[in-house]
Amino acid sequence: MPILDLNDSNFWQEISEGYVLIMAGSKHCAPCLKAKPDFERIAEDNPWLEVYYIDLEKNPAAISNLSLYSMPSFIFWHNGMVKKYNGPDMQAVGSFALNWRIRESR
Repeated sequence: MPILDLNDSNFWQEISEGYVLIMAGSKHCAPCLKAKPDFERIAEDNPWLEVYYIDLEKNPAAISNLSLYSMPSFIFWHNGMVKKYNGPDMQAVGSFALNWRIRESR
């Protein structure tokens, strides 16, 4: 599944349906750049997720809309926020994605 871009103008429309994973970061953020390959792998391994990236430097409204405190941040969304990870803990993000699918398929 491709990683789609979010911005301040399409944010709420794009995440309104389905199971969503968002990476919020910046191209100038070293931890974001380091986490990006793992984020891409999680997207590839979980085709049931709609996966998005939002650049916080270009889209500052997302920072307040999602109460983000660090970059990168990862947000799981389904009818509202399900889980948020502040920081590049990719093992936790990947584990949550897997467990979320198992839980939702029951």
